[in-house]
Amino acid sequence: MLAVAYSPHRGNAISPSDFAPFDRKHPRIRLSRTYRPSGACLAALEEGVVDAAIVAGRTTRPNIVCTRLLSFPLSLAISRNHPLARQDSIDFEDLQGTPIAEPEDLRYCHNVIADRLLAQGVEPIFTAVPPHVTDHRRFLDEKRGAFFVVNDPALVALYPEAVTVPVAPEDPVSIPLCLAYAQNNENRVLPTVESYLINLAARIRKQGR
Repeated sequence: MLAVAYSPHRGNAISPSDFAPFDRKHPRIRLSRTYRPSGACLAALEEGVVDAAIVAGRTTRPNIVCTRLLSFPLSLAISRNHPLARQDSIDFEDLQGTPIAEPEDLRYCHNVIADRLLAQGVEPIFTAVPPHVTDHRRFLDEKRGAFFVVNDPALVALYPEAVTVPVAPEDPVSIPLCLAYAQNNENRVLPTVESYLINLAARIRKQGR
């Protein structure tokens, strides 16, 4: 059982289709996947519900092995009518006074984003947005808000009236994606899964996803 950090509304660095080659190459291995927010994936691992988890950020919990797979940069989704939509990139200072949707992963991403904004003198106006596409669209269009996203082509269909603008090069925000599992895990197929994920991460980096 593998829990995969997944966001149906903010984009994903690793998608369900990325596991199709594994299934074809290893038909005798039954790799069950469950897709949840990163914090829920880590909780499932700690509770012994899953054998391993792909999570956002490193975990320093005792007796858990954590292997970094890749780091993915964050961009900002905003309405096409938002004044910032005309810019090639967005500085953190540009976000002063702009409502920002609360990151879905409060365990790690929230702290990373908040710390980066505060370091630039920007007090983040975090807003809780229900986990539905219609609420996210309303937040962009009516509330003139923004939220951090992964560079995922699937977002174009979800938010046709929005644009994705990169964070300015001098203020990059990247989130590490890691594979975590219990130190005493004796699942015989775990090394095969870990090897596949490391190679998958290398391909994703090479493709620039």
